[in-house]
Amino acid sequence: QEVSLLTFKALAARHDAIVPEDYNCLVVDVQGMELQVLKGFGPHLDGMDCLNIECSETPVYEGEAPAYDIVVWLAARGFYNITPIQAHNDILFVKRRYLIEEVLSG
Repeated sequence: QEVSLLTFKALAARHDAIVPEDYNCLVVDVQGMELQVLKGFGPHLDGMDCLNIECSETPVYEGEAPAYDIVVWLAARGFYNITPIQAHNDILFVKRRYLIEEVLSG
């Protein structure tokens, strides 16, 4: 079965009530398409401070990226996983700057 897809930018353009700048946390649980969804957020991902992403250490679904690939992709964009990779579970990511601020503030 085909499923229609939209980027966050396209969704926001269709609905005036969705203002991307109003959001700073993202939860993604899309049955193996997590990396594709994250990529679809484009520059709006930069506005997020916290991400909760369902991941599998070893892919379960066709086309699914392993959790390690998602961790590496997000690390390149300034996010750090504060929960470990497990066989199948959510991983919580925060912007690295928050971790640095926490350490510096004592």
